[in-house]
Formats: sequence, structure tokens, C-alpha cells
Amino acid sequence: AKESMYKTSGHLPYYQESMYPPLTLDEEGTKTVYYLKAMNCPHHHQVYAAEPRSYRDLPLRLAEYGTVYRYEKSGELFGLLRVRMLSMNDAHIYCTPEQFAAEFKAVNDMYLNYFKLFGLEKYVMRFSTHSPEGLGKKYVNEPALWRETEDLVRRTMQESGVNFIEVADEAAFYGPKIDVQVWSSIGREFTLATNQVDFAQPKRFDLTYVD
Repeated sequence: AKESMYKTSGHLPYYQESMYPPLTLDEEGTKTVYYLKAMNCPHHHQVYAAEPRSYRDLPLRLAEYGTVYRYEKSGELFGLLRVRMLSMNDAHIYCTPEQFAAEFKAVNDMYLNYFKLFGLEKYVMRFSTHSPEGLGKKYVNEPALWRETEDLVRRTMQESGVNFIEVADEAAFYGPKIDVQVWSSIGREFTLATNQVDFAQPKRFDLTYVD
């Protein structure tokens, strides 16, 4: 996709280290910079923004098995768990603030149901928050939105009765998240799944709905 879209989303510069180097093409005398798709998020936002939305459309749930390309460092590659090309099951839910708690809890419940189905008993729900020192560097510089969103996630987790631990400075650059941490047979820790909140993208992509 074009460089401009990833600048809009904030993946450039916040996620740039995990992206392949850019490709510059000369298109009818105009140089255009492209990047291999390293994530599905901005592409789903474009789908949402492709037509006018009403409150009746929400919550709108988009999901796909999307192929992404990530420039994992050689020391980070690990069998089939950390690779440079993968098709990941990914979803984005567009909802109102009033719908947030129910939607967030539903995703967690889905994970828990699968863990029970496959007999996965050793896991930790990690509530990953930001660090104020990283604002504008590692995280989008929206301190009020960080506090508001983290409070929403914390309250939803507490009300749902799910055990979790809270760890600072592990959030995504665009918002807090729940990371499901698991361990391999030799004790190496991995993130199996995430449930993330992205408060920055609606403004960046002008994602709106009509009441």
C-alpha cells in the first residue's frame, strides 16, 4: 500500500522497524512510495470508510485471514511461531462507546471458550498499558485518551471477573490491549492472542457514523 496510508495510521514511524524497506516506483513521472502490508488495521479502516455509516450499522465486525509481511529480526524468528510472512486471523470491531464493554468482553469470552475446547490451562491475561514517558515516541501523544481508554479496559476486565495482571509499557502504539500469554514446552513465553483498543484511528481516518 502507499506510504501515505501508513503515515495516516501511525504505523510510520511507530511500527517502521517491523516493516520491510519501501519500494519506490516511477509512475508516469511521479515517484510513489509503497510498503508491503505488515498489518491489516488500516486496510480494514478503509473498508469502513468506503461508505457512509449509520448508528444502525454498529457494531460493525470485519474479519479476515489476511497475509502480512513483517521484517522480524533474525534473532526473533522462531520456527513457525515467528516468521516473516503469515496469514493471520484478524478482526476489527467498530462500535460506539456505549457498546465497548460488551464487545470487548465478547472477544475475551471467545478466547476463553477456545482455550477450554483445546484444553489450554496455562495462560495469563496481561493488561498491557502505556508509559507516560513514551508519549510521542513509542505511543501516540494523546494522554487524556490513554487514561480514558485504559480505565475502560480495566473496568471491563474487573466487571467480567476474568483474572488478569497489569503491565506498564507493553501497549500497542495506538492503545491498550489484553495480551494472552502462553508458554512452550521449554518455558519460552509467547503472545497467543490480543484484544486491542485503538482510540487514535477514528480521528486519523475520519471514521464516523450518523446518529
